[in-house]
Amino acid sequence: MKIALRDTSQQADGPDWEWIGTFEDQGSFREADGRCFELIDPVLLPASRGRNAGSKTYTFRTSELRGLAALVHERVRNDVHELPLVTLSDTFPYRSPAGACFACEEDDIDGDQRRESAAGCCRYCPDVFVGRLDAPELLKHNGGHILHDERLRDVGDACGLCLSSTNGCVIYLVCKGKYTTISLEKSKCVNLQQFRLGQAAKFTRSSPCTNHPMRCVLCPDNAPAVWKYNLQSHIVADHPRANVALYEKQYKISADKVVLMRGVYLSKPKMKKKKKGQLTISEGHSTRMAIGPLEETESTADDSEKDIESDQGDISSAEVLEGEAGKAAAPDVEEQEPDEERVDVAASGQWWKIA
Repeated sequence: MKIALRDTSQQADGPDWEWIGTFEDQGSFREADGRCFELIDPVLLPASRGRNAGSKTYTFRTSELRGLAALVHERVRNDVHELPLVTLSDTFPYRSPAGACFACEEDDIDGDQRRESAAGCCRYCPDVFVGRLDAPELLKHNGGHILHDERLRDVGDACGLCLSSTNGCVIYLVCKGKYTTISLEKSKCVNLQQFRLGQAAKFTRSSPCTNHPMRCVLCPDNAPAVWKYNLQSHIVADHPRANVALYEKQYKISADKVVLMRGVYLSKPKMKKKKKGQLTISEGHSTRMAIGPLEETESTADDSEKDIESDQGDISSAEVLEGEAGKAAAPDVEEQEPDEERVDVAASGQWWKIA
């Protein structure tokens, strides 16, 4: 649903967000997993804006929304790529005068560059920001990982756009006239974008990557596409009775292409400059604010230890006083028994004479 601030003060007395009577793209959430949702019981108050102005509407507090965002993020943090994609709009991400609200961030993230790194970097290159790569550069960079990264040696279904190997990341193709393109409606990928398949499949020395989604002739017509660099592994795993050699022309990569892709893997891709006007994250509405530092409290055990130390301190003081008194009496003893060998020993706060 579309919500907006109803109270922009620093310390709001009540709910400071309200539903304005409309929704974001509802189709994006039809197949969302149940763990992406959390039931809440909002307060009903008269709306101050939107279609339902004057009528009662759902209202929310910033602290509650921050907590809900942190809770849901913790559930899906390892499967973010499976979340539905929502089109950027004037109301989403939710806005405040300070910027975009309820960004799901780690507790130690600080600064725009580190924030961008956590949210949109390559899975294996923390200094490569996916958002600054155009489609050819992204395919080329990820293709280098698929062919030469030891961490993907046993991964036979890495996505060419995000390098994920889970079933939640799928690419579907659709025919539009004479051309075959990616279906943005059915496909799911955190880095999903449209690009020309023919151009992606074409080899040049400056762009040696030919990895692109393609139809597997052994799969049903409505099956997801298979990336070229994964086709051989796909046939072996999903079509074990098929003769892999019959399809070698579709997946084989020549030696010179492999060598050139090795150079791509070892080099840093060309990234576009950061666009001006990108959304600023509102620090006060970040999920990092949902969990504050725990206040240090003294435990009962600590109190007991302090009491014991205090008692011991009192005893030590008494011993010193009694000891001083003993020292004062010692000269009289020496005068009475000068021939005895004497050793002064402190025991239980008393001074003793040992022959």
